[in-house]
Amino acid sequence: MNRKKYALMSAIVTIIIAVWGCQILAKPTYVSGASNYSASEVNIEKIIKSQITKIRAKGLDQYVLKLALTAYHNAKKVGHGTKDILTVVDYSLASAEPRMWVIDMNSYRVLYHTHVSHGIGSGDDYARRFSNRPGSGMSSLGLMETGNIYSGKYGASLNLYGLDGKFNSNAYSRRIVIHSAHYVDEKMARRWGRIGRSLGCLALSKRVASEIMQTLKGGSLIFCYYPDKQWLRESNLLKAS
Repeated sequence: MNRKKYALMSAIVTIIIAVWGCQILAKPTYVSGASNYSASEVNIEKIIKSQITKIRAKGLDQYVLKLALTAYHNAKKVGHGTKDILTVVDYSLASAEPRMWVIDMNSYRVLYHTHVSHGIGSGDDYARRFSNRPGSGMSSLGLMETGNIYSGKYGASLNLYGLDGKFNSNAYSRRIVIHSAHYVDEKMARRWGRIGRSLGCLALSKRVASEIMQTLKGGSLIFCYYPDKQWLRESNLLKAS
C-alpha cells in the first residue's frame, strides 16, 4: 500500500471515530435517583412516572407528589438542588396533621414525616391564603432552595431562597426560614385540633428540627403546595416539558 492510500484510509477512519464519539456524547444522560442531567433535554414525564411508583410516602397525595417532582426536575435542569433531597409540604391538609415529607431521591425513602406550621396570616387550623408580600404574615407557595444554617431569633435557623417567581421570590428578604418552635407539638395538635402559627416560616417541632435542618441544608429543594388556581396555572416550574 503506497503512502497516499494509507494516509487517505487513516483520515477516513479518524473521521468515522470522531463522528461516532460525538453521537455518544450527544445522548442525554440521566442517573436514576441522583438527577444528573446533561445539557440535552430529558423526558421529565417518563422519569416522574417511574419515581412515583418507587416513593412510598404515607398520606402524601399522588397528584401533589407529581407536581413536586415536576418542579424538582425543572429546577435541577437549570442547576438548582445540588442535594438529592426533596421536601414536600401539603398546605391543603390541616395543621394538626403531619404534612411535611422529606424524601431521599437516591433511595426514594421517606426520611421524615412531621408537622410544620403555616403563617398566622394564612389561616387558623387550615392555611387558605398565601402571599409573597413582606409583612403579610402568610406562607408562600412554590419551590424553594435551602441555604446555610445560622443562629437567629429562634436559635438555629435554615435560610430559604424562593425559586418560583412572583409566588415566593421574597422568601429570603422576608426571612422565611426553617426553625424550631415550642408551638409545633403533637400533643398540642391532639388537644387543640391545630398547632401554633408562624409569621410565614416553616416552623418544626423542637424534637426533629435540628436533624431536619442538618439534612436539608446546602442546596436541597422544598415544595410547598396548595390548590391555588393562579399558582397552578402560572408557575413555570409546574410545566413538564
